Amino acid sequence: MSKIRIVLLIFLFLLSCKREREPGKIDTRPVDKTIEKFEVVETIKGKMLWRLCAERAYVYGDTTLICDVHLFFYNTEEETSSVLTSDSGYVFPSGDMLAKGNVVVTSMESGRILKTEILSWEQERGKIVSKESVTIITENGVIKGNAFESSPNLTEIKIREVRATGEEK
Repeated sequence: MSKIRIVLLIFLFLLSCKREREPGKIDTRPVDKTIEKFEVVETIKGKMLWRLCAERAYVYGDTTLICDVHLFFYNTEEETSSVLTSDSGYVFPSGDMLAKGNVVVTSMESGRILKTEILSWEQERGKIVSKESVTIITENGVIKGNAFESSPNLTEIKIREVRATGEEK
């Protein structure tokens, strides 16, 4: 495990985030820490895998709530392969993340654009996943469906209940 990853995991463990609220319940726990211009980088053997930036982060125990999220994924040449944006999200000690609200993933490699309301980054598997409805915009049309899974650059896509519109070639 790289030194950066160990530092990241320790940092995230020390940080905390607001858990999902039950409808009608108000979270009254105080914020442990507020961080402006939050940024975390994941590397392996000196190669950048991803970079997470957020305007603000609120630490609650072992999870961090992030606002105005930009998550940059990098290819083996350390060029940006895709960018995930969302209104907010959560970072967990495992390195997993959950993006919420107006989630958009734009692939620089495939040209595809994914839109959904909730999307997870599964660190161990290296996959982005959503159980919500998703829309994928390609140069040839639009694909809609549910139960989505893909590589971050949107080149290896699995999707259920597919509906598509576009040009036939």
